[in-house]
Amino acid sequence: MTPEELSKVKGFMFFRSFADAASFLDDSERLWLYDSMSDYAFDGVLPAFAEELPRDEGERRKRLAWSLVQPIIESSIMNQVNGAKGGRPKKNPE
Repeated sequence: MTPEELSKVKGFMFFRSFADAASFLDDSERLWLYDSMSDYAFDGVLPAFAEELPRDEGERRKRLAWSLVQPIIESSIMNQVNGAKGGRPKKNPE
């Protein structure tokens, strides 16, 4: 997504399932998830992860939570960007 498209993003869908999943995280992990979601949706900044699977249980939970919410945030943003272009053209009445 281009910076120009990101600048048009006013918000993103936050589903109950996000909050339900985040409830299994401790406070610092939940804050990290919420901050990462807004950083990604509004600025296109992905959270930094180590290449290898972390041994730390908290890091594993964060990576799991992110892998579930990222595609939904992307879909929400693309729907908003495409809707700003006018959406689907109207059909010709016959």
